[in-house]
Order: sequence, then C-alpha cells, then structure tokens
Amino acid sequence: MAIKLTALPIKNMNLTEITGDSAFGARIHPITKTMLIHEGIDISQPMGTPIYAAADGKVIVSKMQNDKKGYGNYIVIRHNDEFDTLYAHQSTRTVKAGDLVKAGALIGYVGSTGDSTGPHLHFGVCMKFLANPRGWMDPLPLLRICKEELDEVVRKIIVEINGNLKEVNSILKNDTNYVLLRDLSDIIDVSYDERRKMPIIKSKC
Repeated sequence: MAIKLTALPIKNMNLTEITGDSAFGARIHPITKTMLIHEGIDISQPMGTPIYAAADGKVIVSKMQNDKKGYGNYIVIRHNDEFDTLYAHQSTRTVKAGDLVKAGALIGYVGSTGDSTGPHLHFGVCMKFLANPRGWMDPLPLLRICKEELDEVVRKIIVEINGNLKEVNSILKNDTNYVLLRDLSDIIDVSYDERRKMPIIKSKC
C-alpha cells in the first residue's frame, strides 16, 4: 500500500521549521510535563489560518473531544480505505462526518482547542485511526514529497509559458507569496489533477 499526500494541510507551511518539540517522536509534553510520543507534527500558524485536506477522502470523525482536552476540535479523514489523516486543535470545523472531500478542500481553521499552548495545527498520519490508535507514522517525509511534486507542477506550467527554468527556480525559493495559475490552464496542456493543485503552490507574483 502506498501512502501519498497530494496537498499541503497549510498553504504557506515551512517544513524546515518543524523541529524539536514540533516534530514527530518522543518529547516532554508541554502541558503534562511527562515523556510521551508526539504522534504527529505541530504546525504553528496564526489563529484562523485555513486548513485543507491533504488527499481525497471521507471524513470519519469531526467533533470536539468529549473532555475538551486532548485534540480539542479535530477531524479525521480516511483515504482509499487505507490510511487516515488527523487535523487537531481547530478553532472551527467546516466539514462533518460522512462528507467526501477532495485534496486541497477547506476543512477548518487553526485554533488552540484541547491540550494546546498556542494556535497551531497538529497534523498526523495513521494506519486506520479508529482500529489501530498506535499506528502513527512521521508525516514530514510525506509532506516533503508532496511539496516537491507540487513545485514540479509550477515548473512545468511556467516553463511552458516562458521557457526560463532559471527564473522558475528563483520563484520557487520564495516562501511568502502565492500566484493563482488556474486561468493559465485554459491555454496550456495541464491535467485536471494539476489544475486542482495550482492554488496551493508557492510562487512570486
């Protein structure tokens, strides 16, 4: 079984900043002060930052944790009946259990609900969340692959437009701005899947 993410859960996330206590693995819990396995990654973002589905799937959980602790407001999406993604500590959820979502679809907003010391998204990847609560894996390598593939879509589009690969590489190094390229898909050869990814790719414009 291949686990593949096709969209980033936060559009402007900087993967190089996910280190230390924000990374997957053993750490001292910031609230309980006990050693625990951090079963995902923490992506610090301003309150209200949009959160997006990381792949096509079906929402199997969308709720506030019963004790209003732990994950707080959280969503779990099942993908191809093979693996799940978790989006925790949200301020607001925009989907409900049973909804079908596409990669890149808005599913909620960053918050600080549950056991949280500040606004962030806790993002996890798991083998069947409800059946195997210990089947977590580090999502960072999957996100790196996803970002590289999305960047390659931009390279293809811009190279077809102006043929200047040097300029494209310079654009992709900029981590602050975005360009919406969907309108260009009508005049160049871009597949539906590539067109759907365009709004979440970093660029300078």
